[in-house]
Amino acid sequence: MYFIRYVINRHTLMLHLTKKKLQELSDKWLSGTITKEEQSVLDEWYNQESHEIINWESDDDDETNLRERLFAGILKETQAGEPPQIKFFKNAQARKVAAMIVVLLSCCLYFLIPHVKPRLVAKNNKPKKVEKATPNKAILTLADGSTVILDNAGNGLVAREGNTRVNKTSDGELIYSASKSAGQVTAVPQFNSISTPAGGQYQVSLADGSKVWLNAMSTLKFPAVFSGTKRVVELTGEAYFEVAKNKNMPFKVSLANSTSIEVLGTHFNIMAYADEKNIDATLLEGSISVKKGDMNKMITPGQQAKITDDIKVSNVDAEESIAWKKGLFSFDRSDTQTIMRQIGRWYGVEVVYQGKIPSNQLTGYISRSAELPEVLKMLQISGLKTTINDKKITVLN
Repeated sequence: MYFIRYVINRHTLMLHLTKKKLQELSDKWLSGTITKEEQSVLDEWYNQESHEIINWESDDDDETNLRERLFAGILKETQAGEPPQIKFFKNAQARKVAAMIVVLLSCCLYFLIPHVKPRLVAKNNKPKKVEKATPNKAILTLADGSTVILDNAGNGLVAREGNTRVNKTSDGELIYSASKSAGQVTAVPQFNSISTPAGGQYQVSLADGSKVWLNAMSTLKFPAVFSGTKRVVELTGEAYFEVAKNKNMPFKVSLANSTSIEVLGTHFNIMAYADEKNIDATLLEGSISVKKGDMNKMITPGQQAKITDDIKVSNVDAEESIAWKKGLFSFDRSDTQTIMRQIGRWYGVEVVYQGKIPSNQLTGYISRSAELPEVLKMLQISGLKTTINDKKITVLN
């Protein structure tokens, strides 16, 4: 089931129908009793280029009942075991447009539940289908330079690095198992790397027991076995770390531009793509030290460090940073370029802009299991218009 929290440009989407009429049409749409004439009215509302926001004047109970009716209708349509998991904004602006929820979700039902035929269709040129890569795709590069395509490799032993065994599990995880003496007998560290393609993810369990999840188009370089006074790995792209505790051997993630993250044992996410403006380090558990040149800041759970020429720390919803690990695109007041970079990396497409770059800012979730044309249709609800030609997306002004 596709999952969306809410995708909308709150400054441009408005309504011409009354709140009561929208609720009436939406209930009829969900129950299957809507007439052709009423469907035409709802379609016309949806396809118009501008609308007028209707203020919500009812109390919370009415809003709650409206949501419950909506969920019950969706549940009936899909015959699912549980209602869809929808998360609503908590800020004041979101409550101002609460009356729009039922119609917006009706419009988005096609993306929430792919096997339901959509009754509301966004205006868009029909794009060519773009094949997207499947998760659990990666290439392992061994110390001697040889490579193993992990998605093609069988389960079990895939390589040996000295006294370290490298095994692939049936779940698509790579596990490094080093003998107790491996660190002592290896005079020169044998470095391996795992690289994910567009649309690929991979999980690796390092020799010390630390676990790392790699996002698309990312590379992790690490020793087959850790030795010395520190456990050092190198990252480009994005990864989520669950570091095994070892107070005698700190864990260090080296990044570009003299930046590093150092911990003893903790859970955190690092976003460090070369085409992003900043490096983001978000902490979920424990504590980490964020370093850039001579600067050094400690952050605590629920905080994020944004690293550019300096280090800025702010409180965030840390779970949002690992939405990708759960199979979701996550947008939080994200601009068009940020959104399209995520899409480009996942679907392996080039993104170009025709004219001025749109100023849309979006917040929400979209499932990464959705086909690219469906994702672009969802973004069109917010006013972001695109076309596809082969593996190139053109964003229109």
